[in-house]
Amino acid sequence: MAGLFYTGGTTGKPKGVMLSHNNLVSNAMIAVAGMRFEPDTFYLHSTPMFHLADGASTFAVTMLGGLHVFIPRFDPAAVVAAIAQEQLTNTLLVPTMINALATYPQLDQFDLTSLRMVPFGASPMPDAVLQRATEKLPGCQFLHVYGMSEAAPLVTALEPRDALVPGRSRSCGKAALLCEVRIADVDDNEVPPGTVGELQVRGPNVMLGYWNKPEQTAAALRGGWYHSGDGAMMDAEGYFHIVERLKEMFISGGENIY
Repeated sequence: MAGLFYTGGTTGKPKGVMLSHNNLVSNAMIAVAGMRFEPDTFYLHSTPMFHLADGASTFAVTMLGGLHVFIPRFDPAAVVAAIAQEQLTNTLLVPTMINALATYPQLDQFDLTSLRMVPFGASPMPDAVLQRATEKLPGCQFLHVYGMSEAAPLVTALEPRDALVPGRSRSCGKAALLCEVRIADVDDNEVPPGTVGELQVRGPNVMLGYWNKPEQTAAALRGGWYHSGDGAMMDAEGYFHIVERLKEMFISGGENIY
């Protein structure tokens, strides 16, 4: 085990996700491919690092010899200033943060042309927010990704070319490198495309288990697949669409509320 990452998961009660060195290195490889990192990546950390949404990129950027820049907390003014000053190329934001950035009154006063890729996830992206962000940052691509702490975290990613394609832009993309993803029914039988079920994943990025919780570990990893608790559908072309949580939960600003 390399680290413990606490999450509410599908139950709301914190559980320590045990991630191995292999989990973290595998995720770094997945992120390099899925988030389009390059050796010249200059990455901005502006989201909380206890979230693997931010930690997803840490080892990936380091693996390629990129640069890390940190700000104490997310603030649109601090973000645009850091991007302009350091000529940053990549960051990850949740939709609430992207909206705050796209509507920042002084945005046009900063040179943000270095920014080329912003993956987003954790909550649905309104079409109007994505359109405004694309207009305000025309040289930047916004990439919908999906994952969870139990998978270190990246599971699916949308190709940049699909980001603004009608019908695909609201999907979270296809299975990421090294990941197997399926939609299954309550009996863990894979269902046909177009059918809503539970999204399940397996691969070298999936956790060792929950710290000191053998019963919950066995339930979550039964049959060799991690059971996400997310209701989802895969279309005929292999794109995944998150439909609902199977538990009582809603999302506000990228945070799970039970």
